Amino acid sequence: VNISNISSLEDGLLKLTGGITFYKSDVDFENVRIKKVEAEDAINIVESAFSLNSVFIDNTISDGFDSDFSSGSITHSNLSNIGGDALDFSGSNVSIVNTKANNVKDKAVSAGEKSDLNIENSQFINIGIGLASKDGSVVNTSNTSILDYKLYGVMSYIKKDFYGSPKINISNSTVSSGNDYVRQKGTSMTVDGIEILESEINVEKLYKLEK
Repeated sequence: VNISNISSLEDGLLKLTGGITFYKSDVDFENVRIKKVEAEDAINIVESAFSLNSVFIDNTISDGFDSDFSSGSITHSNLSNIGGDALDFSGSNVSIVNTKANNVKDKAVSAGEKSDLNIENSQFINIGIGLASKDGSVVNTSNTSILDYKLYGVMSYIKKDFYGSPKINISNSTVSSGNDYVRQKGTSMTVDGIEILESEINVEKLYKLEK
């Protein structure tokens, strides 16, 4: 399926921020191409089970894929020319395998509100931030490359303190040198079993930089 030139919907009381939205409706995407999206999310999955296999999202003004309180898998997919986050998760449990993100203004992967992510054999290039685990989320990443980031490679920080401390574990992966690993005080980050030293992070300033 090819889908292009889509936007969000506002019609009376109905307001959908996604170009494509599934709410409490399980769905499987396979061999789907989505491009030219003028919506907060190209795909928004809410309280559903899903799978994305060979899904290509290109040219969005904001996020590519947004999962809210859902569970599923993303495999053999590619997101490019993304104006926000490529993959954004809130309260979700998701496996990401053999997936690429390229030319992303904000984060390649953003995990928030106690999300649980497993990332394997993936590649994120030319991005604002590679991986971010925040607000009680747990992100396990292996055999993944994070290259040519503008701000940070991997981050753990707290945005909403009532969710608790986030964790991120990286193994057998490659991250470009520079601001490669940044761990805010009160969070957890290990790289090949070694704990990264804590840093002071001004989260409010961080979000201003991302814009």
